[in-house]
Amino acid sequence: MNRTALCIGAGEEQIPSILEAQRLGLRVVAADGNPAAPGLKVADVGVATDISKVDDVIQLARAHQVALTLPVPLGRMLTTVGAVNDALGLVGLTEAAAESCTDKILFHERMQAAGLLRPRQQCAHDAQGVHRAIQEIGFPCIVKPRFGSGKKGVVAVMDGSETERAIAEHYHSWTTDAQTLVEELMPGRELGVDGVVLHQRVLVPLVRDKLVTPLPYRQEIQYLAPASIGAELVETVRQTLERAVPALGLDNCLLHADVLIDEHGQCRIIEIAGRPAGLLLTSLLLPAVSGANVLREFIRFQLGEPHDFSPRRLRPACLSFLRLPTGRVSRVPAASAVAEAPGVLAYECRIEPGARLSPITCSRDVLARGYVLTTAETLPEAQARVEAILREFRVASEE
Repeated sequence: MNRTALCIGAGEEQIPSILEAQRLGLRVVAADGNPAAPGLKVADVGVATDISKVDDVIQLARAHQVALTLPVPLGRMLTTVGAVNDALGLVGLTEAAAESCTDKILFHERMQAAGLLRPRQQCAHDAQGVHRAIQEIGFPCIVKPRFGSGKKGVVAVMDGSETERAIAEHYHSWTTDAQTLVEELMPGRELGVDGVVLHQRVLVPLVRDKLVTPLPYRQEIQYLAPASIGAELVETVRQTLERAVPALGLDNCLLHADVLIDEHGQCRIIEIAGRPAGLLLTSLLLPAVSGANVLREFIRFQLGEPHDFSPRRLRPACLSFLRLPTGRVSRVPAASAVAEAPGVLAYECRIEPGARLSPITCSRDVLARGYVLTTAETLPEAQARVEAILREFRVASEE
């Protein structure tokens, strides 16, 4: 069997999958439209090509006789992964399933058809249409692009006085999509789910709590895992996802989902993607908590080799990005001192003294700052260790 894998996208978040494949003895061909994408150098073969041009990527896959496409975090271009799998008859996500996940209108329709709870949604084509949609949905609501954007252009609107600002912010941050969605902002506890779909059976290695930025933005800035919920609620989440899977056409793929638990314990699906989670969740937090390396195990599954996605343990851990206040950085703790602090499993700081920190609004902002991963006997203790490290930074307000 040819042991060549194709990595569609070669940014920083695709590198863990490339490395896992290489550790398993696979030759990796990586494709990315950015010639400077770091994964192109990590892969055995790096090809600078526009991954939105599906036919070109399929041709590349055929030329290298790839045996599989690597599971990687991708947004809208996840459909290219599905198209390659379809064209070459490979195990993994299909193009139709990828489209059902990445197109938020289609996703909404499929979830409603399956009888699953969803917030109300309206679509608009211009600023005036967004204004009308906000009035129709009411407050509070969320304005967001139709397709995945890494939280760019996602803005909450709490009341009428914020409408014009929110619309302007949305269009300033994200102009790629011609259509904008307005959705009801539902109350409840938001959880993240890392899962696997095998033969339409959903496995859930991990459910995690999350902390997001203050409104109007909704960027995730800290995760606590495993989530402090009982086994019964975990099963409710799993069963809800299992109802969604056939409606979306998802099968034989990794699964990343965001769900909302309301005051009655009902589970609403916010988003599902037939891929691993980004933001270091699959490559760093999940193995640290559960001992399961789902990237490696899924590649083994694709190769027809023995695999095991079950958690080996459930160790409390907190993954936090460096969620410091805005202003000028006057002090950054020594990396060696942080790395040696009790319970620190991983640490990377990309902030330099003298840097000016702007508000966190999207995933690009948190990745640019760095992160710390801690563990302890309990989740509050792990979180406290993160807070102690963040207090070592000094940021002077520029107001």
